[in-house]
Amino acid sequence: MESETDPAWSLETWTAELLAELRRHRYTPAAWAGLFGASWERSRATARREAGLVRSWRRLTLALLAGSACPLALAWRTGSVRQARRMAMPLLAGLLWQQADAYVHLGINRRLRDGVLLPNLGPALWLSYLRGTTAHWLLSATLAGIDLPGLGPCALLVGAVTDSLDGPLARGKDRATKLGAYADGEADIVLAVATAMAAVRRGSLPANIYWMIAARYALPLGVGFGLACARSRSPSLEHTLTGRLCGVAQVGLMSCALAPARWQGLATRPRRLLLPLAVMLNVASGTVQAWRVLCATRHLPDRRGAAMRDDRAMRTQAHPGAASVAGTCGCGRP
Repeated sequence: MESETDPAWSLETWTAELLAELRRHRYTPAAWAGLFGASWERSRATARREAGLVRSWRRLTLALLAGSACPLALAWRTGSVRQARRMAMPLLAGLLWQQADAYVHLGINRRLRDGVLLPNLGPALWLSYLRGTTAHWLLSATLAGIDLPGLGPCALLVGAVTDSLDGPLARGKDRATKLGAYADGEADIVLAVATAMAAVRRGSLPANIYWMIAARYALPLGVGFGLACARSRSPSLEHTLTGRLCGVAQVGLMSCALAPARWQGLATRPRRLLLPLAVMLNVASGTVQAWRVLCATRHLPDRRGAAMRDDRAMRTQAHPGAASVAGTCGCGRP
């Protein structure tokens, strides 16, 4: 089992080194290829050592793929084989992406409390990936132009229930992990995009609702990515009060927008009231999250400066005469 105290497998140090190397090569395609190659090699090394963890991931993948036969069968029954095939392609692509992403991130299945790598994927992670899978069901049906009865409300209900259970379950069983936090955020984004696209396709919400999703998720993620590249340090994205309030308002809005046709008359007025509230809370949530990332990163040590100082020290040891001349001329000051 990997040890958090082993410097060769320290996640923060390894990530910082990769980001510093990427910046040193000025973000060229070759540098990006090297980053992805190193990440893949590390993932493969984890998989070779942690056979039990890979078996747990395989069981989860097979269960989700088997369960995904249900919406395809519903599409075939309510439509035709051609419709089912049209839905199968984006669904298979989305699930393969989700589970491949989970595989390459098995190394962060570490307990937040002490950094211990857990030997399997717990029930909380199953709930998070179930939420992501049902979101892919809805997303693939919308992309294929298929209306499956009850799929929208079902995906929203599963998303709300699993989102409220996975966190407390992980903390209660002392299995809160970095992978769990990553999977939770990924499932939330896919569900938000899927429900928004389904509501726009039904005509329940205007097309500019996509800006609401971008304000909540793209803004803090963009700020975090930019700071990670600039400072060689991956910032943490944590839950906020505005984010929780935003989630409640968004679930209410999407529940009204995706309500069955016979209930649309009752849902019209609440939907009109919830729409501006959800938009304001999404903008506030994204802004607060981005500001917290900026404030947190401001107090972190700059890995770029440390790398430059280390490089200067190595050159000084190799050429002490040049260092003394630079100091005499006053050129050696930072």
